[in-house]
Amino acid sequence: MSETELVNAYLNGKIPAWTFVRRLLKAGVSASAAVAFAAMLPVAAMGGDFGPLEKLVQKTAREHPDQARFLQGLMQHVATDLVRIGAGGHDEPLGRTLARLSLNAANNEVNFADLDFNGKAHNVPINLVGSIENVTPDFPDNNNNNENEQNMLLVFGGNVGRMPVNLNGFVNVNVNGVQGPQGVNLNVGGNVGEMKVNLNTNRNDQR
Repeated sequence: MSETELVNAYLNGKIPAWTFVRRLLKAGVSASAAVAFAAMLPVAAMGGDFGPLEKLVQKTAREHPDQARFLQGLMQHVATDLVRIGAGGHDEPLGRTLARLSLNAANNEVNFADLDFNGKAHNVPINLVGSIENVTPDFPDNNNNNENEQNMLLVFGGNVGRMPVNLNGFVNVNVNGVQGPQGVNLNVGGNVGEMKVNLNTNRNDQR
């Protein structure tokens, strides 16, 4: 569905507001901006005044120029780390890279981003299909949860050379910001070829 078709479907009542918001999230729009778009678009269409909506678009462009692009840039590091693991190296560098990736996604309010990579690292051909998604609302509330914690789902599949790659798991991110330390709890596992990967660590200030 194109952007125009998505907007028309929402305005014509063919898809509910939540579906519209979810599509915006998957396109890389922040949660706050997506909800604001969903609320303002019908009003603007009915009244013919798109001024406030245009201001919101400009504000979003200034504050979030391309949230997903930075994460995609980290995929070269992920690819390099996977090559090292496949060659018998340690998975520690991959843990650092995924911690940094997840923390930046949480800090920049990225709720969904594709993390695909098709290229080479150390002359090894790599084809990865992956994603990171903020699934915090899907987690049941408990006494340990607080508004600063974000739960990110990481999934990777594909090949490093001829070796299959299968990685998935959750990353808990504490985004206390400038007022306190930022922590990342990794719980990601899988394999690169016959090499097992088990990232179950706590890291602080991976920016």
